[in-house]
Amino acid sequence: MSRTCPNQSMDHALPSYDTDSTLMSLSSEGSKEEATKLLPVNCVELSTVYITGFQPDTTQDNLLTSVKQYGIVLVSTQIIKHKYILVQMGSPPEAQRVIDYLGNLSNNLKCSWGKKNIVDCPDNVTENNRCDVFVFLSELYRIFSFLIFQIYFVLFCENI
Repeated sequence: MSRTCPNQSMDHALPSYDTDSTLMSLSSEGSKEEATKLLPVNCVELSTVYITGFQPDTTQDNLLTSVKQYGIVLVSTQIIKHKYILVQMGSPPEAQRVIDYLGNLSNNLKCSWGKKNIVDCPDNVTENNRCDVFVFLSELYRIFSFLIFQIYFVLFCENI
């Protein structure tokens, strides 16, 4: 059963829906699934931002404050070894405003869009794509495959 956004325009502007209830569900230990149920489906394309460099005790509040300030709905935050995944409704330029705001709160802010390097922020964000946490798996695969090749080369090819 598909829900659509009221007053959706062709320029993918953010639709109007109950942002406060979504943020409340997250701040009261709500899960990603619970938060997603509150969001209209097929509104705007999801953008994913990978953020590092924040202290665990302050990051959640900073994200909620920024999201509420810019009217962007926070779908989920997840901590993976001090890497914070911010999945939000909106286009990359809209999300970039949040990144800029958070950048003033931390000198170590790093972010990434899509499948790019997860430690460098791009200068100009023009992509509007979907991405997911499998970027971490692909990075791990790349690293381990390189290490396996190096070990194989040292063990079997060095003396040839």
